[in-house]
Amino acid sequence: MKNVWTKLLAMTLCVLMIVAPMSGLAEEVVISSMISSAAGILPPEENFVIDGIEAAMGFKVDIMVSANNDDYNQRKAALTAARNLPDIISLSRVELAEMVENGAVIPLNDLLDQYGQNVLADKGEYLGGYTFDGEVYGIPKADQEGMQGTGLALRKDWLDRLGLEAPTTIDEFYDVMVAFTEKDPDGNGQNDTRGLVYAMTSDQTRYCFPEIFGMSSRFYNLVDGKVVPNLLHPNYIEMIKFLQKLYQGNYMETDFATKPWINIAEDLWAGKLGAVAFGPIGTSNNWMSRYTDPNVDWVYVNLAGPDGVAHGFDLPRPDMGDCIAINASCKHPEEAMKLINWLITEEAQDLLILGIEGKHFKHLEDGSVEYLSPYKEDITLQRNEGGYGYKAILGSMKNCSTIKTLNEITRNAIDFLYANPKTDSAVLLNTPAIEVELGGLLTDIEKEALASLIVFEGDLEAELAKYIDKWMRSGGEEWIEQATEIYNNQAK
Repeated sequence: MKNVWTKLLAMTLCVLMIVAPMSGLAEEVVISSMISSAAGILPPEENFVIDGIEAAMGFKVDIMVSANNDDYNQRKAALTAARNLPDIISLSRVELAEMVENGAVIPLNDLLDQYGQNVLADKGEYLGGYTFDGEVYGIPKADQEGMQGTGLALRKDWLDRLGLEAPTTIDEFYDVMVAFTEKDPDGNGQNDTRGLVYAMTSDQTRYCFPEIFGMSSRFYNLVDGKVVPNLLHPNYIEMIKFLQKLYQGNYMETDFATKPWINIAEDLWAGKLGAVAFGPIGTSNNWMSRYTDPNVDWVYVNLAGPDGVAHGFDLPRPDMGDCIAINASCKHPEEAMKLINWLITEEAQDLLILGIEGKHFKHLEDGSVEYLSPYKEDITLQRNEGGYGYKAILGSMKNCSTIKTLNEITRNAIDFLYANPKTDSAVLLNTPAIEVELGGLLTDIEKEALASLIVFEGDLEAELAKYIDKWMRSGGEEWIEQATEIYNNQAK
């Protein structure tokens, strides 16, 4: 009997010796990422989006979701400091350059060739801005929705109720903001409305106004042969004076510098604010079920500035925004690329944005979609189940399912923006080295100046000069030199 147990023990040890070296092959694959929820809602821990992704991929995914950009940025900073970022990272072009230099992300050429055919078909022409020494390190997050531009929209139902025409100049716009604040545009007999949505916590809400004053929202300006930010543009002070008028009269969001964007958006949806610069897909399409007033209507305007010229709109470029990259510490880069490649597909985009066909939505014969009850009546139900919130992980330029949901007002608004492009902005296809070195310092100074100058009381020109001097001494002089060189070399 003893010999039998000895033989069994020996056989067991042999099996363990054989299996142990192979245990690494059986290791559970988990691909992690992190995003800021596109819906501003935290999805439940178990939800149909994660279930669908895992079913399609055959491995687990762990996507950390923050309810807003502030929380996302704090978590990202903490994970960066701890060197514990997820496998798939969302980065700005400056952050990408820094991480490439530090060897913190991996080159993607071989992975794209082997596992990224959908990515190459969808975004291949836009990879140049994320390429270093011939190696692609980032994949642009851009999608059709994000490329629709930012339009300045006003409550048309409020205009109609007050007997006003849509403004065509900045002065007429000011008068409308006064009326939206003081003339009871919602007709409830209370003094509870204001004119303009404006928030430092949401870049889009600050767009359009630089263009009105001949500057650029998304890019830069060419002044006397040099590339400069808005802070150094001669018209910048005129924009500040206009925003000061709105702020001092309480005709815009007064807590614009610190109030979280989601709270400002809630005021808009509740019918307390009457004008907003934002993507038309949000303003007049995706948010429709969130407005307290079911009869809300919008009109988009292209305002002429003090020079009498309507300069149009800075339209986004797919190769100029944030990207995703694969962390150098990722244990399974092949699976990470397979996930990225699948997220580009129509099947994945439908899941991320629309939900489950037959439960949340149905396809119509004309190629559009219709949400099903009860989600049709209240889309937040779908959002609360995980819908749309994960959209921010990666978009598609050809399969973005949001396009299927657009109403006529929104389609016309997008056509309007593209019919009025701003053509004289200075676009940089590469990032100045000093910007990479300084991180977000110069941008932070520009934002600080904007927020402070709007509420400043005193000698505005002297105060602006202080911020310009601070920007120049903090690396701005080198930035102008390098940015101008990049811009001039692009033209050759």
